[in-house]
Amino acid sequence: HLNDPIKGGDQIRRTFDEISSQTDMPLLAYEVSGNFDLALVQHLAEMPSVICITCHDALYGFYDYARSTRDEQFGVLGAGLMLQFLFGYLVGSPAYLCLITSFVPQVGLEFYSAMRDDDLQTARQIVFEHEEPLMSVCRSLGFPHTYKSLHYLAGHYRTNLMRSPRLANDEQALQPLQEHIKQKYGIGT
Repeated sequence: HLNDPIKGGDQIRRTFDEISSQTDMPLLAYEVSGNFDLALVQHLAEMPSVICITCHDALYGFYDYARSTRDEQFGVLGAGLMLQFLFGYLVGSPAYLCLITSFVPQVGLEFYSAMRDDDLQTARQIVFEHEEPLMSVCRSLGFPHTYKSLHYLAGHYRTNLMRSPRLANDEQALQPLQEHIKQKYGIGT
């Protein structure tokens, strides 16, 4: 996890080369702001120990990463949306993060099974049945607040407090989300 400002692709390459020579553990590259160039991403994808990268860039950045690494069995993880993976899978990413899976695992597993079976119609239906309604409720909560709030409301976390300088959503702001997951999935605090 490189959270410091990027000083150049060569430094990141050397860092991953060094880490991968010291461990057999799979590595995840955490790209923060869309400033990993494609040559760097391709280099990381070619390394057997680096299994995926997160991509917080706009949709075109996600697309470019997935498309440029499609022959490497290298995951490009987006913002945790099934809709993004529906797109990414079609251009080569074999992995995804899924917001819903952390509190309704059967939905994420059903979606992944549909994708693996190339049943794009079912995968698309799952997105519109589960993810789109959830995201319409979550948009006002912000990111990463939505993740924290969902885990809190599902009983996974004791609070939804965020680290400074971010402020947590208050109980009033969480009310629509709480009502949605209780009505749709029967869960909540």
